[in-house]
Amino acid sequence: RDTAFNDVHFTQIANFNKVTFNGKADFSAQGNTKTVFVRKATFNGTLFIQGANFNEVTFNEVADFSAQGNTKTVFGGDTTFNGTQFTQKANFNEVAFSKVADFSTQGDTKTTFGGDTTFNGAHFTQEANFNEVTFNEAADFSGFTGKNTIFKEKTTFIGTHFSGKSFFNNISFEGVVDFSSKDPLYPATFSDQTEFLDTTFASKADFTSL
Repeated sequence: RDTAFNDVHFTQIANFNKVTFNGKADFSAQGNTKTVFVRKATFNGTLFIQGANFNEVTFNEVADFSAQGNTKTVFGGDTTFNGTQFTQKANFNEVAFSKVADFSTQGDTKTTFGGDTTFNGAHFTQEANFNEVTFNEAADFSGFTGKNTIFKEKTTFIGTHFSGKSFFNNISFEGVVDFSSKDPLYPATFSDQTEFLDTTFASKADFTSL
């Protein structure tokens, strides 16, 4: 069944490792009251069978959604992190997104990654959106040797700010990828070292007006 944790404050470490959510999992904010993880939050090896909603959630310490050993974290339905605040490190290593994955800013609430962020070896089966997201520290989407990060459908980083180093090595972009600036008031920006080593662009790649 569906599970809701709207407007909850987790004041201690929150551990959802290897939990299975058979219905939709909703951690999103409702109105002006936010869902807050005050301390470390872990979702290692967690299985979200249907949709997962983390819109406008605040993670004050590390947020770790990475695989745990051979057990992958899987988002089986549409996944949204619109307007989410990751204050410190955020790890999504080897996570499988089976449907749409949307981390974009929505409205006036910016999606912000405050610490180092990793999506190493992640698989995005359908569309992936990171529009107008701000990465304040290093952002690493790179794959591992022999295990690429894969974006199978359209991928957008429109108007995204990379304030720290950014790494897109060993990635397969199989669909259209868009790093352009559609809004002159919010240009896409790479402010530090940026790497695209051993990266494959199988379709159109747009870096207009960076």
